[in-house]
Amino acid sequence: MKYSLVTLQVSHPDPFVDFFHGIMKMPVASRRKTDDGEIVFLGNAGEPMIELVASPRYVDAAYAGFSIGFDVPSLEETTALLEGNGYPRVKGPVSPNPAVVFSLFSGPGGIEIEILEHRN
Repeated sequence: MKYSLVTLQVSHPDPFVDFFHGIMKMPVASRRKTDDGEIVFLGNAGEPMIELVASPRYVDAAYAGFSIGFDVPSLEETTALLEGNGYPRVKGPVSPNPAVVFSLFSGPGGIEIEILEHRN
């Protein structure tokens, strides 16, 4: 079994595409219209993706209880990028062991975004 994707049901895809593609630099793998909205896949072929299922019938709910994590080369630089684009840090930095440090941010639609820097 292979982990494939995370699906987010949203009312409008653009804030999420702006974040995941524009800021986090995930490629837009595909984007297509549906009868009442749009489906967008973000990520690289063969790797786990984020699927946005957008429809005006969905209410942007605050996603709670999970986070979407990104490995980054520099926690400090990515923190500045996220905060500079209006995504507030809600926790961190935290270093549970000497090999990793992470922070949590409030992303689009209230999704918790975790950024992790692995240290040698």
